[in-house]
Amino acid sequence: MSGTDRAGTDGVLILAPIGRDCAVISNVLEHAGLTPLVCQDLPAVVRRLDSPDVATAVLAQEALTGDTTILENWIAAQPPWSDFPFVLLTFRDRTRHTEPTQTIRLAGKLGNVTVLERPLHSVTLAAAVTAAVRARGRQREAEAFLAERERGAAALRASEARFRAIADGMPQLIWSVGADGLHDYFNSRWREVTGMAPADGAASDAQGGVLPWSPLLHPDDAARVQAEWRAALQSAAPFRTEFRLRTSQHGWHWFTGRALPLHDDISGEIIRWFGTCTDIDDTVRAREALARSTEELERLVGERTASLQRAMLEREKAEAALAQAQKMEAVGQLTGGVAHDFNNLLTAVMGSLQMIAKRSTDPQVRRFAENAQHAAERGARLTQQLLAFSRRQRLAPEPVYINQLVAGTTELLARAIGATITIETDFANPSPTAFVDPSQLELVLLNLAINARDAMPEGGRLSVRTFALAEVPAELAAELEPGAYVGMAVTDTGMGMAPDVQVRAFEPFFTTKELGKGTGLGLSQVYGFVRQSGGVVKLRSAPGEGTTVTLYLPRAETQPAAAATMETASAQTPPPRKRARILVVDDDDDVRELVVAMLEELGYRVIAAGDGRAALRLMGNGGGFDLLLADVAMPDLSGVDVVRQARESGIAPRVLFATGYADLGAYRDGLEGEDMIRKPYGMAELAARVEHALSAPHGLGPSARR
Repeated sequence: MSGTDRAGTDGVLILAPIGRDCAVISNVLEHAGLTPLVCQDLPAVVRRLDSPDVATAVLAQEALTGDTTILENWIAAQPPWSDFPFVLLTFRDRTRHTEPTQTIRLAGKLGNVTVLERPLHSVTLAAAVTAAVRARGRQREAEAFLAERERGAAALRASEARFRAIADGMPQLIWSVGADGLHDYFNSRWREVTGMAPADGAASDAQGGVLPWSPLLHPDDAARVQAEWRAALQSAAPFRTEFRLRTSQHGWHWFTGRALPLHDDISGEIIRWFGTCTDIDDTVRAREALARSTEELERLVGERTASLQRAMLEREKAEAALAQAQKMEAVGQLTGGVAHDFNNLLTAVMGSLQMIAKRSTDPQVRRFAENAQHAAERGARLTQQLLAFSRRQRLAPEPVYINQLVAGTTELLARAIGATITIETDFANPSPTAFVDPSQLELVLLNLAINARDAMPEGGRLSVRTFALAEVPAELAAELEPGAYVGMAVTDTGMGMAPDVQVRAFEPFFTTKELGKGTGLGLSQVYGFVRQSGGVVKLRSAPGEGTTVTLYLPRAETQPAAAATMETASAQTPPPRKRARILVVDDDDDVRELVVAMLEELGYRVIAAGDGRAALRLMGNGGGFDLLLADVAMPDLSGVDVVRQARESGIAPRVLFATGYADLGAYRDGLEGEDMIRKPYGMAELAARVEHALSAPHGLGPSARR
């Protein structure tokens, strides 16, 4: 393998156009364990400087006698972490193209440069280049450190934004004071209550004991409150007191002030104080009325206590909803990874079962294979439903037989709601065809079933009815575009909802369940999906009479495509293109072996690679492949990276990507317009997708098809 074919992080660009210098330098570097990358001219050097595989460049001075503007511009445009190291080879003899002033000028242009005079010992050259490679490695470490720090800063900003959103939604006045004595936060309630943000832009002088909102204190309370604040600062004890504060609409109101210090985990020093001011005017007035009427006092205190309890309950619900959302995000990420691995396993299982059924002549073996295939298909459906939980997907609407979708989801619903609840279905005949995203509609149906289960703790009946509408009903004319629609009504025999609960049922985070029993997002997700699909959702309920949620979805203009079965797989398999040569790259040994077997069974010539770099080597060695079938998610080099590098090298095979992920957001740019097949898949689908990919012209990406 030549130096230009190698890949690594120790690549050394070489530009030495005269004599045998290039060959000698390459030999020295190879013996030093480095990767020489020979360039023909200065533009070729500049084009490769941004590659992560390149660590330094060895330049002969005679190669820089012309216009070096392109190199100077690249050096000037480097990011802050980068100071690319160069090794400049000059001649000690002035008669050989070298003047001292010229050398100094060139060194100044290159910046981070090591100058070596020729002739020189090979050890000197190897040591200088090795040092440059090591220096570039440290720069890359600095790049990674800076990127990590920026990610941390972004996470901190997001955390602060969440804190501010929660604080602004609370009824209390919230403030904080930094260790430097400057206030750094007031929530929006300050301006709503007082008409101003206290001490805007001014120092609170925490060390001197001046509170950031002291100008708003009643004159009779100011000295006492300031003294208590100074005592809290000196003792590092929690601060709590009562005082009157000037409000913008109601004059002086009594408030209770609380503050807690935040200590540094290492030094133990106070780094910030967090405080709240809560309006207790009603409580104070009730206290003052004690002398007049004990009964009146109890009434006032009871009302205010109930008000405070409701406020604290709302705060606790908001905090619980935030914690639940974070937990569900983590569970979703874990679920997505598990489902991806299951898709790989199911690809091997389903494909192997099809191969067994195709090759066996024993009816009993074929029957067992059919049974196992049906079980694997149910596993594939469950995996897709797991993926729907784990990721936010762009909707992919398609014609869907609504009756078949409900029937296919019944098994999952039965497991989710338990044996004490009976599921009944009432399907329209013929089956209406809706234009929706089937995966998201299954998730909506599951959400509605779980809500119904929670409304029937002692058991009951869950009914799903489908129907078709030739036109929009009069009562929905203001909410739906004219046209035909498909309906699905989900009814339970549970406890029902009161009118005030129905009004808020679709609000995000609103829930009547106990803490930890739900996120309050189920019905809001149903509402958002239906509206995004071009439909509307209606809710009808009464206490003790159960609940009915009705979805109105746009009707499809075309019929769904028929799915291939194992029995018809052979009949539906298109004839392969004669002697087409296919390169399969997948890091999963079982999947790779099975795909090779299925393609060979279909009549193709197949070569396999276990990782992206092996695939690049096979293509770079003149493999002459008609199609590259590449797994998307692989360690080191993803399938998208393999295709990109191949095209950058001038290799333009036809491409078919395979993936087990439902959400390909991480690779969206690299996959746009490309052919794809989703795991798990069988022989019929594989044959059809390969034949479709082979029908595309050779080209450098999706634009070749246009």
